[in-house]
Amino acid sequence: MPTLYLRQALQRMVSWLVALGVLLCLLGGGGVSAIAAEVGSSPERAGMSAGVAAFRQGDYPAAIAAFGEAIRANPNSAAAYGNRCLARIYQREYAEAIADCTQALRLDPRNTEAYLNRGLAHYRRGSLDEAIADFTQLLSLTPHDPRARYNRGLAKAAQAAYREAIVDYGEALRQAPPQDRKMLAQIYTDRGLAELLVADLRGAIADLTQAIQLDSSNARAYLNRACAYHQDGNLVAALSDFDQAIAIHPTYAEAYLGRAMVRQQRGESGSAIADLRESVRYFGEHPELAPDAYRQAVQLLKQWRSHTSVG
Repeated sequence: MPTLYLRQALQRMVSWLVALGVLLCLLGGGGVSAIAAEVGSSPERAGMSAGVAAFRQGDYPAAIAAFGEAIRANPNSAAAYGNRCLARIYQREYAEAIADCTQALRLDPRNTEAYLNRGLAHYRRGSLDEAIADFTQLLSLTPHDPRARYNRGLAKAAQAAYREAIVDYGEALRQAPPQDRKMLAQIYTDRGLAELLVADLRGAIADLTQAIQLDSSNARAYLNRACAYHQDGNLVAALSDFDQAIAIHPTYAEAYLGRAMVRQQRGESGSAIADLRESVRYFGEHPELAPDAYRQAVQLLKQWRSHTSVG
């Protein structure tokens, strides 16, 4: 297969990987809102307590039901609406989550967590302008909230406003707690992705390296640094990083696809086809998450098999 075609294919893959990455890396509030001290009635208090307990156990339908009981006991509870909004986000009930957070804001216009969570729901729903508006409003209330900066950067990156995203990521890095290495690693990873997309390879590699130093289990940082190394012409480093991404995440379809392309470019056809099979296998388990990448992997596998047979 011509080297130029392989490079173009891997460049398309970088775009898909960026999209896949940001879907998984929004920084949420880390949990439900604190139960308000003014919660008065016993049914309301019981519903809030049960909802928090269910949420922490990962039982989001039960949490939604319990917060609903709290709302029935007190229809003016902004905290209950806000908490149910967050539980609904975890259930991918984005329209309902937006409605709940909107009601929370009607009851308490300075409810910062409601702005954050409604922005998350808008983002997940693909309503990027609305997400950016909520994160911007949150920043007007709490200018030093790194979650709002980071999430707004993700929304801007999804609009291909990469340089604006880089600015927001930089502010988020300055505002993030220095002891929160996981948060810092996420932000460095996504700034590295944005830099990769504006062809700042040196900046991308530096940021992704920093992410790896902060969190050595960050498979996404290894994956995207591999893509940056490949674009920089360093196939050995790219292959090493794809290897590491797969070692951390053995079912990482995107990493198998990237490693297959690098191996094919190095003339290692047998290993490349084996990796491509794994990529198709793992993409095929959830094809709806990355339909373009899945189709590309299937198409490449057919072409490479045909080429090998002819050869």
